[in-house]
Amino acid sequence: MVTSAAWTFSTADVAKSSSDLARKAALDGAPTGTGFLVGTQTAGRGRRGRTWISPQGGMYLSFVLRPDYDKHLWPLLSFVAALAARETIAHVLASHRPKVKWPNDILVNDRKICGILLEGVEDALIVGTGINVAPIKADTAMPGHIQPTSLVDLGDNVTTPALLAADYMDNLARRYNMFNQTAFAPIRDEWMRHAAFLNQNVTVMDTGLTGRFIGIDDDGSMMLVDASGKTHHITTGDVVLMGDGN
Repeated sequence: MVTSAAWTFSTADVAKSSSDLARKAALDGAPTGTGFLVGTQTAGRGRRGRTWISPQGGMYLSFVLRPDYDKHLWPLLSFVAALAARETIAHVLASHRPKVKWPNDILVNDRKICGILLEGVEDALIVGTGINVAPIKADTAMPGHIQPTSLVDLGDNVTTPALLAADYMDNLARRYNMFNQTAFAPIRDEWMRHAAFLNQNVTVMDTGLTGRFIGIDDDGSMMLVDASGKTHHITTGDVVLMGDGN
């Protein structure tokens, strides 16, 4: 068990997913900061029920949060988690500049190294985070999606999932406390400083809508200006650069 102030995580070699363990703990009354690090996930999942390929060697970590504010604000915590993950990855890859991609990914060199999934369970929120550590196999690439990368693929052969998880826990705890004290504005400003594809033309794959990505609004929605000058507020979807075949 690894502990930092009131936050802690336990480890398991194998589980369906770290978020399943966190969900059970939440239903049993676990407090904010209760976490689970899993070595191999047999049924890892991403947004919209997609499978998250989770071989041994990645960081698969989920925490229980119990926000004491209205649930319509809970999705903003994905930006908090994304900044914590970006900071963690930047500590390891000092020569790279990780970017946050709306709504919940981290990219390095325009390839996905991290994904985040928020799931509500009664009066708790589960924040699940996966960071690719071990080399990516060629058969994990998904046509039509941004392609993956990992810490090892980018030159880091030292960092273990446990070390990564401990740093991420500290970063997430600090940023979660900051969000609770200051609300979304400073989180939004920092997120924008590290945003992937900012002021570039992108496509929302789900709808085919294209336009220039100009930032995120106060509610976390993506703001996209189309060719006619109309601003669209996107609340869900997968975003890629226009003309990107990945």
